[in-house]
Amino acid sequence: MVDFTHDQCPMCNGDFLPDDDIVVCPICGTPYHRDCYNDTGHCKFESEHLGNYVWKSKYKEETTNIKSCPNCGCNNDSNALFCDKCGFSFSKENYIKDEENLMSSFEKMFDPFAGIDPDEKIYDITIREFADYIKLNSNYYICEFKKIQNNKSSRFNIGAFLFTGFWMLYRKQYTLGTIVFVVMSFIDIISRLCLLNINASDELYGNIFSNLSSSQRLILIAVVFIEFAIRIFLGFKANRIYMKHCISKIKSIKSNPDITQDISQKIKNSGGVSFIMVSILMMITVIYRYVILYFIM
Repeated sequence: MVDFTHDQCPMCNGDFLPDDDIVVCPICGTPYHRDCYNDTGHCKFESEHLGNYVWKSKYKEETTNIKSCPNCGCNNDSNALFCDKCGFSFSKENYIKDEENLMSSFEKMFDPFAGIDPDEKIYDITIREFADYIKLNSNYYICEFKKIQNNKSSRFNIGAFLFTGFWMLYRKQYTLGTIVFVVMSFIDIISRLCLLNINASDELYGNIFSNLSSSQRLILIAVVFIEFAIRIFLGFKANRIYMKHCISKIKSIKSNPDITQDISQKIKNSGGVSFIMVSILMMITVIYRYVILYFIM
């Protein structure tokens, strides 16, 4: 039942009280004291019914423009910057709310489940299982996996863009990571071979292309374009690729009947990151860049 308390009867202009007998116009919704309505026999706004007139509570409109002070409870104008009674700053109230939201986001950063129910599923894998497998920075990847499931765009992965195969092997995507690393290393070697006859002064003054043959220029432009295209592709697709990798590995572990240890522990042991693999790749890179190419030169 609608509460018309504080509104007024348009016939007698008297306030409606909680125990008043009230009737409502079936067309426009205007409330009346029953006796007032019976005296006239029709709605006061009958002439406006054809114009689709609809009654609105003046009291509710007024209260929507009121800002209640959280410090003393006094009602103020909705545009007020300070409370008329105690002087409380409403900008301070907004600051407190922003600070609470910031703290909530800060806590979410350190929550391995990214603030999501651990038992919720993304493509039949629970958030808890994803967190166990991903380990480091799981909150970021879980949020991105959630976006992908909801058909939203995933964020650009800066790590994959900058480190390509290094990033993939760091995340234990060994097969695809090895392929990307070999391709990027091959591109790097070709570009270095094209620049063998370039001295430091040419590089400093930007005269690199002047000392290259036309075929060397085309090759250099091609490998630079291919390298950049691979980086851009990985930047946009890395989170999706990694999600598919995680799902595949977790499902493989869960479907293996020969596992004797706890499945959760097995997922934790299989996932995570590999610092050893990154160290090995860095050593390989140093060898082919500064040893093999040194002898060629």
